[in-house]
Amino acid sequence: MDAGAGQRASDVLPPDWGPAVGFGALALVVGLTAVALVWIGHRVIGAVQLTLCVVLIVHALGCWP
Repeated sequence: MDAGAGQRASDVLPPDWGPAVGFGALALVVGLTAVALVWIGHRVIGAVQLTLCVVLIVHALGCWP
């Protein structure tokens, strides 16, 4: 017996957007914090935050369904 023989197209699970939205929101917060830090004059820590923001964006795009 085939386990998937009785399934229809409507039985397919919807994509899971949770990780992509979560990492995207976290990247947005980190990016805004980085821009604020650069704007007030903390260039080094702002650059580190921007690098972390890019890493989070890449990870969020990797989780894209």
